[in-house]
Amino acid sequence: MGSVRSYAYDLLRWWRWLQVVGVEWDKATPAEVRDLVLWLKQATKLRATARTTLAATAGRVNPVARKRHLGDQYEPTG
Repeated sequence: MGSVRSYAYDLLRWWRWLQVVGVEWDKATPAEVRDLVLWLKQATKLRATARTTLAATAGRVNPVARKRHLGDQYEPTG
């Protein structure tokens, strides 16, 4: 479940995307949404700090916390 902060960062990413592609927010079409989603599928996340776990653990389930280790790519929630 997302937090308000997470949604705020998603909105900021959207505004920045529109600025980069030169589209006013009220003129955005489904094509801009599609392009952003395609870019997110291939983009690597920027990290403020180094990974604390090996890249090999990405996608595996932590046996203690029972949560999946996050990878370096953006992923859909679900």
